Amino acid sequence: GDNDTFPLWYNQEVEEYRTDVRVCNLSYLQTDWYIDQMRRPYYQSSALPISWQPNQYQAGTNEIAWIRDKVPSMTIDKAFSRMLDKTDKRQQEAGEDFWNREDVTSEILTKTLTQPIVVEEVINSPAFRQGDTCRFGEKQIAEQIVIPLRNRLTRSEMMILEMIRSNHWQRPMYFAVTVGTDYYLGLDKYFELTGLAYQITPVDHGTADAVNTIDMYDNLMNKFHFGGIENPDIYLDENVMRMCHTHRLMFARLAEALLNEADSVRATQVLDYCVEHIPAYNIPHDYSSLLIAQCYYELGKQQQASEILTDIATYSEQYINYYQSLDKMRRSSVEGHFGQALAILGNVLQIAYRAKDDDLVNRYQDLYLTYAARR
Repeated sequence: GDNDTFPLWYNQEVEEYRTDVRVCNLSYLQTDWYIDQMRRPYYQSSALPISWQPNQYQAGTNEIAWIRDKVPSMTIDKAFSRMLDKTDKRQQEAGEDFWNREDVTSEILTKTLTQPIVVEEVINSPAFRQGDTCRFGEKQIAEQIVIPLRNRLTRSEMMILEMIRSNHWQRPMYFAVTVGTDYYLGLDKYFELTGLAYQITPVDHGTADAVNTIDMYDNLMNKFHFGGIENPDIYLDENVMRMCHTHRLMFARLAEALLNEADSVRATQVLDYCVEHIPAYNIPHDYSSLLIAQCYYELGKQQQASEILTDIATYSEQYINYYQSLDKMRRSSVEGHFGQALAILGNVLQIAYRAKDDDLVNRYQDLYLTYAARR
């Protein structure tokens, strides 16, 4: 969305930072004029790998492809070649009456698209270079990417698949973590979290939780810069606050992944750095901090964990008391927020109970049970 895209454009346009990277707004990618832009070089960035011709994505053409379950699977290349050949044929037959034609729908005859993976392309790709070698072994690389489809593909989604088809792993491709999961197209099991972005990899992780701890640690601890949010007098609007919570959650995801690798030293560094640079007095703890507390418990740092959970539980307690102070009509308007506060309090108690933090459990358990029993 705009709140994610415009700061990146500012960095490139004004600060002249990483002008070799192409930022692509997926909402705009539904339009023909924006696809035109993406197909052209810009600053130090090469054109995006989109081979479709303008007549194949102009307004009113291939805006939606309906999915028909006729064959078990089909490669992206075959599906798009068939669809675009039909587009060209329709346009040739329509001639000057092209805009008056009745049939402008497109279709793909399978609910499963695939993209074969050429191992040599991956091994030789700069996108996965770690030192002088590829960070993936040949046995890790999947034979193909499998993309399950729903009832339709939008033009924006088709452009994403087209870039995957045409890129041949030469350039790294990422989704921002703030992108809606609908845009992932079922690719998330090939994702690796690297910071505030997921990189598409040729490895089927079987889960959406894979973390590239080497790159992510370097990004969060060395390359990300924080400034201003430590000032207690600064105003943080809801958009900035939301991004701060997103950053905090990414630190937690990294710490969790490091703990899974038995790297308690760096996990502690990540958590302490997060607490210092995203201070709770300006950015209050919410559900995004639950994982931070859980990781602190696993590291044996009960005081830090308990302080975070107490902050979260206190807010839930205050909201529950506020809810109880309202009359019946006003309660109905905040019922959803009340349910959320109660659920978060339940999560706090669950984490504290597993960590044997009896003081915290005893403090909030009765409050939770009282209202949970009424729902």
